[in-house]
Amino acid sequence: MLNQQEAATSQASSRLASGKRINSAKDDSAGLQIADRLKTLSMAGQQLQRNLQDGISYSQVAEGALGQVTSMVQRMRQLALQAANGTNTTADRQVLDNEYQQLAQEIDRTAYTTQIFGKYPLLPSQQPVNENIKNVTTIENVVSNGIQKHMFSGLRSIAYLPAGSTNITISLNDNGADDDIQLFTPSGTHVIGTSINNDPVWNAGTNGVTDSATLKSKFLLPKDGYDTNAAYDDSVLLTSAGTTNYLGMNITYSGDQHGATPSSLIETLQIDQTTEDMIISVVGSGAFDITVGWDSIGNGNITSLNTPPFGPGMQITATTTPVESSNFIFIDKTPARIEDLGLTDTTLDPTDKAMEAITSLDNAITSLGEHQGYHGAKMNAMESVYRSAQTNYENNEAARMRIEDADFAVETAKLTQSSILNNAASSVLSQANVSGTLALELLKNSSDQ
Repeated sequence: MLNQQEAATSQASSRLASGKRINSAKDDSAGLQIADRLKTLSMAGQQLQRNLQDGISYSQVAEGALGQVTSMVQRMRQLALQAANGTNTTADRQVLDNEYQQLAQEIDRTAYTTQIFGKYPLLPSQQPVNENIKNVTTIENVVSNGIQKHMFSGLRSIAYLPAGSTNITISLNDNGADDDIQLFTPSGTHVIGTSINNDPVWNAGTNGVTDSATLKSKFLLPKDGYDTNAAYDDSVLLTSAGTTNYLGMNITYSGDQHGATPSSLIETLQIDQTTEDMIISVVGSGAFDITVGWDSIGNGNITSLNTPPFGPGMQITATTTPVESSNFIFIDKTPARIEDLGLTDTTLDPTDKAMEAITSLDNAITSLGEHQGYHGAKMNAMESVYRSAQTNYENNEAARMRIEDADFAVETAKLTQSSILNNAASSVLSQANVSGTLALELLKNSSDQ
């Protein structure tokens, strides 16, 4: 009986110390299995809630950025309406168009820099394929690897670097003629080189490039590998010596060395890898010597590189057992670049172009409103699933605790009872031991007599 009371005391003590009714399988083997299964569901429910919160954050970031783009497009429409008014001179419209084009560049910058969880919600899932790039020869067909070549500069593409090329090095000696390396994407993004604003290599002689409009008409041409809807963007342009990272490419540039101190005729450019087709030009009005080296030349397969910012949308788990597509909430991309909004090549000069721009801007505002509404609907859907998951989690935890957790009132009473019985059993056992000893003493005394 004493052993039994000690076991009962130990069990009650362990339950009170741990707060659990089941501390080992022998306490309740069936209850332990059920409690473990419910705990697994509880942990999954907690993670599901976190997943849904992340999905809500994704749509919040996208919706917020779309709101900023909408504000810029609304300002652009205001400028277009002002430019369409007959009271403006050509100079007035050009000033208005300058602000208009700056806003267009900022819209593209916003689309390319809005990022969360490694995703870019304001960019399309796949980069559009540029068939015009085939109009330009790849670099290995223009120069030999590591061998210097003499060429002439101008407003043209000399070659392109296919996506997937690695460890490209370019060294250019302009022989004192101030010919400068320019690196562009087929969409018109100016990554490396000299600014088109008041730079002699662009506006000297017959070049005559002083702004984005003339650059578009003279340089960003399909015959030179550029997209049909290419638009000039210098928001990421590196003009001085330094290193930049663009779309996963680490690019090091010496800067324009003409007039540099100490004087140098050599410009250099290094790219660790090309994650996008890149077009090389040497702009100026002279002749130059160029040496290009590389480890490998890619095949231009952009999608195989799986690099940001392009990629699929987001899928968010909607159940704790996602085994098929219906168990996910899919959030599609909502592209908001100038190209995606149908605003490529819009301008405010002359007046008829300003009026055309108003129609395009109205369509863009409608599209942006639809995008914002889409993310709002997705957030509502995820919040609804979140509330349901939260309720399921709470109910599941309540069921688990009823099985697994100790009832402190009951266990305290059991401990008190078993402690009393344990003391009593110890006392009785002590008395029994003493009684046996006394009997032996009596028998011994009788035998001695």
